[in-house]
Amino acid sequence: MRLYFTSTARALLAAGLASMALQAPARAATVSINFDSGIALGAEATNQYVAQGVRFPSRPVISAFFGNQVLQQGDERACGPLIIDLSAAMGVREVRMRVLNRHLRSYAVAAYAGAVQVDRSEFLARVGASIVPLPPMSRDIVLRATGDEGDITQIVANPPGDCFDLMVIDDLVLTTARDVVPIDPVPPPVRPNVISVLAYELSQGVMSRLTRPGASFASTPDTRLQGLPAKRLSLVAGRNLAVRFFLGASEHAVPDFNPELQIVVTSRDGTVRTRTITENTIGGRSVPRTSATTPLAQRRELVLRRARVDSSLDYVIPGTFLANAGSMRLSLRGLASSITLHQVNVAFKGPYRMGLNLFRVRDPASGPTPTMFTAERMVRYLEDLYPVSGNISVRNGGTLAFDSTAVTDCSSMLGNLHATTAGTTVGTAIARVNYWSNLFIARNPPGCDGYGWYNTPGSLSNRSPSTAGQEVGHNIGMNHVSNLHGESAGGTLGDWEAWPYFHGSIGVVDEASGWNDGVFGLVMRRSGPPAGAADDVGTWTLSPIAPCQASAASSLFPRCAEGDDSIVHDVMSYGPAPTLPVWGNERWISDINFYRLQQWFERCIALDPPHRFFTGSTGSFADPVDVCTVAGIRVIPPAAAAAAAANSREVLLVSGNIRPDGTLGALQFVRKLTTAQLPLTPRGPHALVLRSADGQQVRIPFAELRGSGHVPDVRQFAVIAPFDPALRQAVIELNGKPVRTLDRSGPPPAIAVLAPQAGALWRSPVARISWSLKGLAGQAAVYVQYSPDNGASWIPLGLVPPGRTYLDLDTDDLQPSKQALIYVSVSDGLRSATALSKPFVIGIAPREPSAGTNASER
Repeated sequence: MRLYFTSTARALLAAGLASMALQAPARAATVSINFDSGIALGAEATNQYVAQGVRFPSRPVISAFFGNQVLQQGDERACGPLIIDLSAAMGVREVRMRVLNRHLRSYAVAAYAGAVQVDRSEFLARVGASIVPLPPMSRDIVLRATGDEGDITQIVANPPGDCFDLMVIDDLVLTTARDVVPIDPVPPPVRPNVISVLAYELSQGVMSRLTRPGASFASTPDTRLQGLPAKRLSLVAGRNLAVRFFLGASEHAVPDFNPELQIVVTSRDGTVRTRTITENTIGGRSVPRTSATTPLAQRRELVLRRARVDSSLDYVIPGTFLANAGSMRLSLRGLASSITLHQVNVAFKGPYRMGLNLFRVRDPASGPTPTMFTAERMVRYLEDLYPVSGNISVRNGGTLAFDSTAVTDCSSMLGNLHATTAGTTVGTAIARVNYWSNLFIARNPPGCDGYGWYNTPGSLSNRSPSTAGQEVGHNIGMNHVSNLHGESAGGTLGDWEAWPYFHGSIGVVDEASGWNDGVFGLVMRRSGPPAGAADDVGTWTLSPIAPCQASAASSLFPRCAEGDDSIVHDVMSYGPAPTLPVWGNERWISDINFYRLQQWFERCIALDPPHRFFTGSTGSFADPVDVCTVAGIRVIPPAAAAAAAANSREVLLVSGNIRPDGTLGALQFVRKLTTAQLPLTPRGPHALVLRSADGQQVRIPFAELRGSGHVPDVRQFAVIAPFDPALRQAVIELNGKPVRTLDRSGPPPAIAVLAPQAGALWRSPVARISWSLKGLAGQAAVYVQYSPDNGASWIPLGLVPPGRTYLDLDTDDLQPSKQALIYVSVSDGLRSATALSKPFVIGIAPREPSAGTNASER
């Protein structure tokens, strides 16, 4: 039935209905709903009228139409039918409503008794260029149930198929056969549990900020430094990479969610590698419900989650898969692989390589010699701490004999150790790396935990990995972090910098400074099967390092309220070391110093051209970009190096110290054999002038080696020159002025090797080298070297203090050899002498002929 009413007809109809109502039976009722009162604009009308026997399961809202409130289904983005449910107990026989049709599009309204349609009203738009007269924008319709069709229980109003108009109604009037009976409300909707990426981080050992992608489909990671937002960390090719996604579920937690991560790596040569993995770390896979209601609460919740691995999705991409990577695209796919939760695009720098010459100091006065396990642990720590690709190249220099009772400070000890190793096969530059240094490991250095020269390879450390990390950092040129723990003699020596982070930390949360995420360290360990092919991702354990070691939010925000013992300090600090995962009581590295190392490795390389070093600020905190100082260590070209290695030759090392008042201290002369490439001495304002008997003169400029925050502020120097048997005079110039002249006078001394003798076999754990001396007053030290290959290479064993004519060794520290040689030298100023042993055997018994063999078969 179709009913069309003009405004006059509506008025007459209303009057007639009112008259009929006065004459209707008492049990009939009329329900009138006017949407202008009792409910606010924009409110959902679903269950607003259940007391009157009406509900709207399609969830329409109250809208405005020419100053009046009306009921509207959907919005401009989505439309659908308007559905009205009526209480069956009321016995609704007639429904009246006003339909508002803004654009005169077709629509249809139907009444149902259960599943049976009992009445229908529709409007068909007239098509034509000009429609005169225009139909009204609103129409009053009536839907009735007649006869035995049953009572009306539902109205369905369908908008036009193109959704150009929405279904909008007003003035709903119901005529019932019985009294009003309330209808059950529509149950709350079952909302979809939407999982979204709240934040993520990519870490290769340290990362400051979380990246919050918001509603974007793809993003690049936010790698800005927390304390220097204008600078960004780089991802290093060939280094293990942890990808951590912090997800949130809209309705309820998901206990086991393991989506795929697609990895697409483009190498610098243009080749593409692709791999799809699921979470390959040990930890939880739960997605918690997003409960934070404010941005501040969500930020803090994410900081707490960063410190754990049970509420994040964590993936590790091995450095072998990222070898020579130029860029990478990561796609996190939902359980339905066609759905991508987020895409991350990154770029790489590097790869960066590092080398270490390792020496363990044998000092009976301080206890047992540090073990290789200690040395290897230090190397592993530096691989975690420094932005290097893969493993550090290690050259094992063995053990060095040293008597700590002969020195009183670490500066002198490092100077002596440097004099022992400089210019030898195991004490020179390591090729094809971005940085190398000499690391001397001692049990108890005198008067310090460690000591390192600035801008020069050479560092002394106790058995703590953190100490080694700091001293090698000084070699590179990094200063102490703050002076709040006695660094730089309380700041008096100038090799410290004001630090932006609280108390020398790696970067605690400090909301007042806008540092909301904190700087987190991360240790990655492979716990699954060993790596096979380059794309074998394995199984890993992640151990986050929170900058403030506290679990209660009240101690973390707005800034760490714990004591200094609970703060993770930067490796360049003297601050106390809390217990870190994997490493125990050690320090970590801040994003700032990790960035500095990246910049140094990127810009400065230890091949030709010379070493250059990255140095920090001393007066105030700053980022000294592009500050590199020449240290003068050069690797000679490969052809020349090969020629040098073919023949052993002698060099003379002259070392000493410059006192705080600028005067020259004691000098030490060491004559040694080398087949290594001869390093150039760091150039500076001072000079060593050598004159021979035939009038030849060699002038070698040098710079003093400034140490790290040491008292007294003694500066060392070491100058290497080819040995000249005709040398007659040496002059030391400081800042262009001669300050000491040494002349060769008197007969030369004599030295002879007593043990080992020719053909000797060393198999006992302890062996002794001994010698005899003549023509010396007992004030000269003896230098000892070892060759495992009949003189093709020479390894230092120690600089024996005056008065001793032997050196005890642990043969387990020596490379086994059938053609071992011992070289000893003694120098008293410019007077010197050397001796060479006959070949002998270490750790390898001569082979005895078996029965039935002859000499030709041996």
